[in-house]
Amino acid sequence: MSYRSYLFIMLAGTIVAWSGWISVLMRINPKEAGLLGLTSFYVTLLMGMVGLVTLVELLINVHLMKKKELLIREVKMAFRHAVLLALICVLSLIFSSVGKFSFWILLVFIAVAAGIEYLFMVVSHSWRD
Repeated sequence: MSYRSYLFIMLAGTIVAWSGWISVLMRINPKEAGLLGLTSFYVTLLMGMVGLVTLVELLINVHLMKKKELLIREVKMAFRHAVLLALICVLSLIFSSVGKFSFWILLVFIAVAAGIEYLFMVVSHSWRD
């Protein structure tokens, strides 16, 4: 898959995800929908955030900072960062909605994400050597 087609598919998927999230937000009453409504809300939000953060990071790294040597590496890294950041945000929202969110919980989420990113960096560096 070429870089341009990846961007097009990611942009289309992001638009669909945000459209789905807006639809869930406008049409579903959270008090009546139960677990299915909340799951729809959080899953569409997660997908929309992953797409948006991936596209923004690729725009910054590839097009503004001109990192074009290995596009596949930039795409993988942007997607990984987007998933980790979106998970931190959505998990924080979930914990906040049940009244269990605190600063320490956020620090745990960030530490786990940093640990996962560190593992990816160590593994990818060892494969390059």
